[in-house]
Amino acid sequence: MDIYYLNTAGEKIILSEWPIAVTDLTQLYGRKWKTSIKENKAKSRASVLYTYRTTAEFKLDISIYADSKSEYEEVMNNFEAVTDYDVANNTPGKLYVGEYYLPCFIRDTSPSDYEELFYTVNEKLTVYSTNPHWLREAKNSYIAHTEESSGEEQEYLNFDYNFDYNYASTSGYGALSNETNTGCDFLMTIYGAIENPAIYINGHLYQVYVTLGTNEYLTIDSRDSTIVLTSATGKTTNVYSLRNQDSYIFQQIPAGTSTVYWAGTFGFDITLFEKRSEPLW
Repeated sequence: MDIYYLNTAGEKIILSEWPIAVTDLTQLYGRKWKTSIKENKAKSRASVLYTYRTTAEFKLDISIYADSKSEYEEVMNNFEAVTDYDVANNTPGKLYVGEYYLPCFIRDTSPSDYEELFYTVNEKLTVYSTNPHWLREAKNSYIAHTEESSGEEQEYLNFDYNFDYNYASTSGYGALSNETNTGCDFLMTIYGAIENPAIYINGHLYQVYVTLGTNEYLTIDSRDSTIVLTSATGKTTNVYSLRNQDSYIFQQIPAGTSTVYWAGTFGFDITLFEKRSEPLW
């Protein structure tokens, strides 16, 4: 299993092979939630209002090895530089376990048992997260269609939803799979040229009243509720106010398989942020 830390500058520290190794994998697992309750003192019981967690903190033990003093110093100094980069910039990096990552800081380090003759040391790390969910990014791409590419004998689907548009034979349809058991956030990237792009997911409309030129694109990010248009020159414009306000544009993608339907005249990507309480074993 690959275990590594990736900071926001794209620098990586591998924690699952020489010269650094996690010594206790179980420290990466386990979960802890908080519960808000309503007490019924007359009946000596309580009911759960909701369960939540806003932060997480845990220890992670690693061992560091080297073949020489210079290699040891290089490994230790690089570890400090890569992890402190995110602390100094107040931007969480990503601790990966397999395909899943935890947005976090490696906030504290505590070295012990240094062996000068063998250039080894043990480190106890403190991992701190203000978004305590293990995430997996699943990118799904949907291409633009033309009458030629759709074929003369296109098979049409019967949908359970009523759409506001009369789509031609170039219409696009597909599927979107959320493999978790809860709704998940998404990043939707729509590519021009297109005017007033509209996408239905399980019958729910996602639409922004903008005109995208060639080489321009629109990003809709449900994690921080932003809608941004990026021009061909790289200039960004906040177009949040241009969303279709009759349909909630940041609605999470439901668990399971959803139907995706759009005009077919433009392409787009949807990246799902599937979340778990702990990474897959």
